[in-house]
Amino acid sequence: MTLPLDESTPPFPGDPGLLVQKLMDYERGDSCCLSAISMSVHLGTHIDAPLHFVSAGASVEQISLETLIGSAHVVEVITKHGITAEQLRPLLPEPCERLLIKTSNLDALLPRPAAWLTSSTAKLLVEKKIRLVGIDSPSVDNMNSTHAEAHHILLEHGGLIIENLMLFQIRAGEYEMICLPLKLVGLEGAPARVILKKKD
Repeated sequence: MTLPLDESTPPFPGDPGLLVQKLMDYERGDSCCLSAISMSVHLGTHIDAPLHFVSAGASVEQISLETLIGSAHVVEVITKHGITAEQLRPLLPEPCERLLIKTSNLDALLPRPAAWLTSSTAKLLVEKKIRLVGIDSPSVDNMNSTHAEAHHILLEHGGLIIENLMLFQIRAGEYEMICLPLKLVGLEGAPARVILKKKD
């Protein structure tokens, strides 16, 4: 469920994309291949830790693996607009700790899906005690938002966010999820590899 990363991967507007530097290369006659990379920690499929919008919030290495590994429900809300609480409420299973929201059937990197969560939807997810929310859009907020209300609501209540998932081939249902972000100490986000396995 992970967006491939290369120098063409679209970053969030204003963020740096992936820059690859070849330190050693066979084509130059070197004995091995050695690369260095520079990029935003929010490029591609990534985790937002509470520290992203909460000054005293947990950073990436403080996130519990119990939140990142376990049963996850995929729901479909195919839209390019804000997802309302009224749209999402009837789709929520009980109980649900991890929710992944598919908003597009397109497999293209550009344009990326651009749906988002309204503040009422974020509040609903907090009320339902959902600990992790994932979406196939670059952000749980409107790309033009200046207040990032959904981020604040979810992260201030200790939730975690996965953005830029690749869900176009996934049907709604229950899965086993493994989400492993890089263990970046003291940082507010990290690239992640996300795997879903259909439950029998």
